[in-house]
Amino acid sequence: MLAVGRLERTCERLKATGTDLDLSLQVQCPVVGDSDGVAVVPARLAAEIVRALEPGMVTVEAGD
Repeated sequence: MLAVGRLERTCERLKATGTDLDLSLQVQCPVVGDSDGVAVVPARLAAEIVRALEPGMVTVEAGD
């Protein structure tokens, strides 16, 4: 099970990276947004949230 997930938005791309310290994976996809940024999240929690989402567009907002 992956331990940590890193989400990085630059320009119009989202890069998601996950690792369990032995293995890492990375995927990229196009996104629309106002600003660039990086977030590190617990991978298990992120996976549970994504599984619970309804199909369709997702909006993510973050504070300072």
